[in-house]
Amino acid sequence: MGFRRAKNSKASKRSSSSRSYAADAIKATSHPTRALILKALRDQNRSTMELEELTGENRYNLYHHLEVLQQVGLVGFRMGENRMKEFHLKKPKRPDTAYLQLERDDREDVEKLEGVLAALGEMFADEIPNLDKITRIRIILNYPWSVEE
Repeated sequence: MGFRRAKNSKASKRSSSSRSYAADAIKATSHPTRALILKALRDQNRSTMELEELTGENRYNLYHHLEVLQQVGLVGFRMGENRMKEFHLKKPKRPDTAYLQLERDDREDVEKLEGVLAALGEMFADEIPNLDKITRIRIILNYPWSVEE
């Protein structure tokens, strides 16, 4: 799960800025490489070299994807040993947006995904076509507060 804290939001702009932040987060997480990066960072912090190896991306492309995730506030970094960046998921105490992804092909996610699908099936059975064929769920959670209160 990734979390995002909005920047420069004001109470008067809350509804439109929340939609914008959610749209940015959805767009940022929709690319398969960025989804893979978020999944890799879910369990532990990773160095640039580890992320290169996990994603198969060259350093230039990897930094592009990491920059997109940093811009929407889902990923941060610190300088590790040997001046290598170590990336992590940001987890603010009061995020404006949170991102959750579950995949059927990930053994750790299967039970959670099945539970979410079962709940959705109970609530929206006729409205979600082919519920049993869904392989991935991406959920964006928005919170009512803003950075500036």
